[in-house]
Parts: sequence; structure tokens; C-alpha cells
Amino acid sequence: MDHETVLPAEIKKLGRPVLVVRVPAKESADLRAVRSFVMDSLALGVLVVGQGVGLSLEYLPDLGGVACTWDVPGEVAHE
Repeated sequence: MDHETVLPAEIKKLGRPVLVVRVPAKESADLRAVRSFVMDSLALGVLVVGQGVGLSLEYLPDLGGVACTWDVPGEVAHE
């Protein structure tokens, strides 16, 4: 089983941990459902995902704010 523990000293040294979840969903409704599932699972303390789902823990520095974006493979972003 894959797991990772984030300690307070690591946060000070590496930055804030952000869980990045990559899923093979193609429709935005599917992505919203996956996001809800991930958030609900993390609130319960356990996240179990199936094949084809990629997880990584990325460390971001404190920037005074966070901007979240998503992109859909194959689509051109509109500004």
C-alpha cells in the first residue's frame, strides 16, 4: 500500500503539501464527482482509488494565496 506522512518540520522545509489526483475522466461532471469523492474520503481519513488514477504529493511554497486550476486534456484553455 502506498502512503506518505507529512510532518510539521517537512512543511517548514519543503512547503505546503498538496495532493494532486489525476483521473482518466473526460466529462466535467465526472471530474466534479471524483473531486467530491476525494474530499469526502479525505474527511473520513482514508482514500482508496482504482486503477488508472494517479496520486502525488506536491510541495508548494507559501505564496500568500492559492490559485487552483484544472485543465482537460485535448481542450484549449480560454482566458
